[in-house]
Amino acid sequence: IGKDASSQITLVSLALERLQQWCKAHQVNVPQQFVIRHDNASGELKNATGFKFLMWLVMKDVFAVAECAQFVPGHSHWKADRELRRRVGRAISKPNRALERPEDFVDAINLETKDDAVKAIKVEAVMDWKKLFEPWSDVEVHNHVQTCHMTNKAIRAPHTFRFVKRKDMAKYVAIESHLT
Repeated sequence: IGKDASSQITLVSLALERLQQWCKAHQVNVPQQFVIRHDNASGELKNATGFKFLMWLVMKDVFAVAECAQFVPGHSHWKADRELRRRVGRAISKPNRALERPEDFVDAINLETKDDAVKAIKVEAVMDWKKLFEPWSDVEVHNHVQTCHMTNKAIRAPHTFRFVKRKDMAKYVAIESHLT
């Protein structure tokens, strides 16, 4: 599986499916706001396909608000990243453990993480999200990636994007007086 918008969105959609199942099993409502943090990489989620996915979640009333924000430089040193590295490292470094198939990796992770906080699954296929959103080709995204032209004009690309229906903007979007 490649590392592109479709693979990242497929992983997010699988996680959202698990969230919905968990909420149903525990008889709680799915949260109204969805926030995802990700790398500041246009090849993953910071692109038109990623943004259209978030718009689609709001349009389909999966969430009232969908927000994405890019991690700051140095985030790979945060506690969550360190803990995941520690768990995965422990799982794959056992002597005499052959990880030749994706299932071997899944089994190794799940064996080392006996709680529900971290579970590995094998992703069998990736949906072509870009193709799904082809009818939205007139929706354009601009100024979301830092360019030399922007830097030269002392303009910073935004790092947080919030998607909400117009009718709900007053409820979910804070308008700060210093912004124009």
